[in-house]
Amino acid sequence: MPTISLNGEQRTIPPSSTVEDLVRSLESEGLTADRRAIAVEVNRSIVPRSTYETHTLDDRDEIEIVTIVGGG
Repeated sequence: MPTISLNGEQRTIPPSSTVEDLVRSLESEGLTADRRAIAVEVNRSIVPRSTYETHTLDDRDEIEIVTIVGGG
């Protein structure tokens, strides 16, 4: 099973997982905010929301998921 770093913590994921799979998993665990208010970065590159379903995660990928905060 691949192991990734998610916001600095090690996490095991099923083989061939995508960013979409990871976000859904985190949503089901209650660990993410509204998906419209998050940004996902894999290995220091922003992953466009339109590619979440096709962007496959690999062993040792470093993923950062951040909440976008608006303000004025």
